[in-house]
Amino acid sequence: LRTGDGEFFEGVCYHNEVDILSLAALHRLLAILLDEPDAWGELVPPLPLARLYAQVGLLEQAEAQYRRALPLPEAVCGLAALCKRAGRWDEATSLWGGQGDSVEALVELAKHAEHTARDYSRALDCTVRALALAAQAAYNPRLLEELEHRRERLLKRQGLCP
Repeated sequence: LRTGDGEFFEGVCYHNEVDILSLAALHRLLAILLDEPDAWGELVPPLPLARLYAQVGLLEQAEAQYRRALPLPEAVCGLAALCKRAGRWDEATSLWGGQGDSVEALVELAKHAEHTARDYSRALDCTVRALALAAQAAYNPRLLEELEHRRERLLKRQGLCP
C-alpha cells in the first residue's frame, strides 16, 4: 500500500484462498465425523476425538474415545469428568485416585470429599497435597489462592483454626 507495488498481493490472495478452502474442508470433515462417529475407526486419535464429542454433547461417544485413550493422564481426567457429570462418583473418584500426584485430580478429590462425602479430613489432606504440588510447580497464582482458601475453610470446619 505504501509503495503501490502489487507484486506481493498475488501471494497474499493465494494464502487467503487456501485458508478459506481449508476451513471449508475441515468444517465438512468435522460434520461427517460427528454424523458418523464409528466410521472413522483408528484414523483419528481418540483423545482429540473424545474432546470434540464432549464439547458438542455426544457424551457416550466421548466416553468411548476416552476409554480408548487410557491410560493417558488427559484421558483419565476427561473420563473422570464425564463420570462426575453423570453422577458416577465411585468411578470418578477411583479414576482421580489413580492419578497419583496430579494437582487437578487432588483438587477434584478434595471437592468430592468436602461437598459430597462430607469427609473434611480427607478433603483437607487432598487440598494440602495439591497445594504443595502446585507451589512446587509454580502453578497459576489464582489456583494457589483458591487452594489456600479451601485449606483455611476446611481447617475452620474441623475446629483446627480460629
